[in-house]
Amino acid sequence: MNNRVRQFAKEARERLLKNNYDKPQKKIPSGRVFKIGTDPNEEMFYQKVREIACDQGVVTDPLARLMDQSLYNSMNDTEKNRYIFKLSSRYVKMLEKYRNENHVTLPYASIIKD
Repeated sequence: MNNRVRQFAKEARERLLKNNYDKPQKKIPSGRVFKIGTDPNEEMFYQKVREIACDQGVVTDPLARLMDQSLYNSMNDTEKNRYIFKLSSRYVKMLEKYRNENHVTLPYASIIKD
């Protein structure tokens, strides 16, 4: 892991020194392609949000679909609150990203903005 981070940092430094910003993607050993600077966990989270947004009908429990139940059940009340707040913040950001990328007006988008 440490070597991978160092390699990414070295490549980023070389691009900065050479003003070469045309290398936007990197192949990850798993075979998936991620944009450099994105976390694979964030990409998986985005995929889940996208599935929820594409779901037909009204989704009443998006956070319950996104949360890790075993992790949540092992937390105390303060940690649970913090976890829900962070999860909801990430969900809103990813939902906005989905809306912007797909030029979709979601029926509940005005609720998010208010």
